[in-house]
Amino acid sequence: EVISVTELTQASKKASVNSKGKVICVWGNPLFASELAYCLAVSGTETLLIDADLLAPGADRLIKLSKSGASSDSSLASRCSLGNLMNEFSQGVFGTDSIDRLSDKTGVKKLRCICGDYRTEDYDHYSTDGMAAIIRYSYSLFDAVIIACSKFIYDEFSCLSFIYSNHILIPITANYLSFREYMKYIDFLSARKQISKEKVMFIGFEHRNDEDLGTGTCQELCCGRFAGTVSFSSRRRMLTGSSKIYTEYMEPKIKRQYNSIIRKLKI
Repeated sequence: EVISVTELTQASKKASVNSKGKVICVWGNPLFASELAYCLAVSGTETLLIDADLLAPGADRLIKLSKSGASSDSSLASRCSLGNLMNEFSQGVFGTDSIDRLSDKTGVKKLRCICGDYRTEDYDHYSTDGMAAIIRYSYSLFDAVIIACSKFIYDEFSCLSFIYSNHILIPITANYLSFREYMKYIDFLSARKQISKEKVMFIGFEHRNDEDLGTGTCQELCCGRFAGTVSFSSRRRMLTGSSKIYTEYMEPKIKRQYNSIIRKLKI
C-alpha cells in the first residue's frame, strides 16, 4: 500500500499535537536501536521499541524478551506482536489497550517491544494505516518510542515513521562514503516525501578512534548534525544474535556514550 505525500504531511501535523513522548527513528541499524532503547529504559524512561524492518528484523534477537509473553491467548502463540496488532487493526478492534496487551515484555521493567521474526504470509496484514495507528497510540503511552527502520529508501513503513518522528538517527561507520551515501538519501527523501532535514542526527557507530574520522570532519560532512559516537566493542561483535544479549553485558564506557546522545535528544 503506497502512501501519498499529502497523507504523510497530515500525519506529521497530527504527530505534533497531544503527544506524550518522542518518536525516534533509527535508520538501518537494529543494533543501535536496541541498545538505545535499553539505555533509555534503564535510565527510567518508559520506552517502546518497534521493529519496523519487515524483511530484516533483528530486535527479537537483540533484546531479552519475557518468556511469558504479553498475551495468554493461545491462538496468538505462533504470531509476533506486530502481527497481533495488525490483526486487531484489520478486524476493527484495535484500541487503547491493544499495545499494552500485545507488546512483548522484556527483562527491563520500563521497556516493551513490538517485534518478531516476521512471516511473509502475514504481510497483507501489515498496512501503513495500521502502522500509523500503532505509532499514534504508542507516543501517547510511552515517553520514548524507538522505531528500527529499514535502510531501503522506498520502504513505506520507514517513510511513514520518518514523518511521525521527532528525530531520525543515522548510525554509520564514520567514513567519507557512508556520509555521502546517506546525505544523498536525505536529499531524495526531503524532495520526494517532504521529510525534514532538521530531524536528522548522525552517529559514528562502532567507532574506532584510530580508523574512523574525527568529530570535526564528521560535523563538516553532515552539515553540523553529528551527535557523537558509540565505540566498537568486541563483546558486541561476539554476542550479536546469540543466546546471550549484549545489552546485559554492555561496557560502562558505551553506556556513558549512549547517555550523552540521550541528553542531546532531550527526552
